[in-house]
Amino acid sequence: QEMVDDIVNHQIPAIKQLKDNNEINPEMIDVFCEKNVYEIEETKAILEAGKSIGLEANFHGEEIVYLESGVLAASIKARAMSHLENLSEEAIPLMAEAGV
Repeated sequence: QEMVDDIVNHQIPAIKQLKDNNEINPEMIDVFCEKNVYEIEETKAILEAGKSIGLEANFHGEEIVYLESGVLAASIKARAMSHLENLSEEAIPLMAEAGV
């Protein structure tokens, strides 16, 4: 949780400042959503913080362990999600409808 707090409360605001000063122009934020890396709620917090400064969500999920990250991708209208080896059947139409 400490790392997530740092990303959300320090790193993303620093990125916003650099964007506002036209020093950088990032388009996406990426998280590796996986058990014992960034769990689903941590991933959601990071992606939502990135989206709040205009970044599109493009993340890795459902690669090793099923964590419902496909449902998360749909709920936040992620631009893309990669890996998907353990994607649930119910997440597929949700992702399609959300344009993921």
